Amino acid sequence: MKGITPEIKALSLQEALRAITGDRLLIYPTETFYAIGGNALSAGVLSSVYEAKGRDGSRPLPLLIGDLEQLRLVAAGVEEEEGELMRLFWPGPLTLLLRASPGLPAPLAGGAARVAVRLSGHPTARELSRRAGLPLISSSANRSGFPPASSPEEVDRSLLRAAGGALCLEGPAPAGGLPSTIVRLEGRGSRVLRLLRAGAVSAAQLRRHGFKVISEGGGAVSGP
Repeated sequence: MKGITPEIKALSLQEALRAITGDRLLIYPTETFYAIGGNALSAGVLSSVYEAKGRDGSRPLPLLIGDLEQLRLVAAGVEEEEGELMRLFWPGPLTLLLRASPGLPAPLAGGAARVAVRLSGHPTARELSRRAGLPLISSSANRSGFPPASSPEEVDRSLLRAAGGALCLEGPAPAGGLPSTIVRLEGRGSRVLRLLRAGAVSAAQLRRHGFKVISEGGGAVSGP
């Protein structure tokens, strides 16, 4: 298969599931790029992802869930407007910053006590999380500051080594393009979204559903 090199151990869905439930690192496809991660409730997995990526431990890692029932494992509650965004854009590449559940490993929420979470639009990522009954850490499979990977050959080799070569190739390849969009609701009852990262869901799409979108600096986001 194109992109398979000796350091890659191509895993089936069942083998990838065993890696997750065994608290081991795994590289797997999402709707945008390949991700490195595993059981988000494991402090050891969390630490391993930070170390493998060379990522600052103060920067929270994004999570994927397999179904809406798993929200209770990661979020302390959902505002009405956040629920509306979920109905409109999930499954799909919109990441929401939600109030973190007190049971999460502290670094997942960072200092703001919020967690970045989405219901993935990729069937493999969603099925792995759903069948494991666990939210998944989903950090792009590249070292911090380098481009993300949409094919096996683009996955960072040092991350492959950290994961013992474990790469799940089940399902469609990631589409590439833009990463997931990250937004935060600006207060209870608000329809103002702070755009923390522009991505696959555009500000124009969010505005069409009656939300005002402001940039990280506080200004309104215009254009397509």
